[in-house]
Amino acid sequence: MYAQLPAAGDPLTDSSQPWTGKERVALGKLRVTGLAGQETCVGLVFMPVTLPTGITASDDSILAARAPAYAVSLGRRSQ
Repeated sequence: MYAQLPAAGDPLTDSSQPWTGKERVALGKLRVTGLAGQETCVGLVFMPVTLPTGITASDDSILAARAPAYAVSLGRRSQ
């Protein structure tokens, strides 16, 4: 897994604009060794602004819009 770094002037608060930065930083390797059963996923939802201490979300407005949409998705999957 890699993280792409922004170039000078790349927008940090508008995810609709692509970055021109080419530098990448290796974060590690992800190895899938098995699959969980469907029952394991019941009630799980990804929240992009639920972050660990010391990491903050950018001011990109799309992040604020995603949480309610993901909650609706979870509700529909739970029916």
